[in-house]
Amino acid sequence: MAIIRLKSVRGLKRHIFFPVAIETAGSWSQQAIELVQEIGRCTTVITEDSRETTFLFQRLSVALQRGNAVSFLDTFPQD
Repeated sequence: MAIIRLKSVRGLKRHIFFPVAIETAGSWSQQAIELVQEIGRCTTVITEDSRETTFLFQRLSVALQRGNAVSFLDTFPQD
């Protein structure tokens, strides 16, 4: 319910900036989990697909792993 709380506190109606922490090993902060779950619920209402939250977590996890791979590969010398 992080989105709803921010809207009521700041009166924002269009954009919300909500920094979240996701560790490179895949650990998520509680606020990050709540935010993704809220976004997933909103998306589920629009698409009527109950799997949206799961898909969102999967997409974010893959993006994190890709970022980790790029960071790791950049540690090797380039010819």
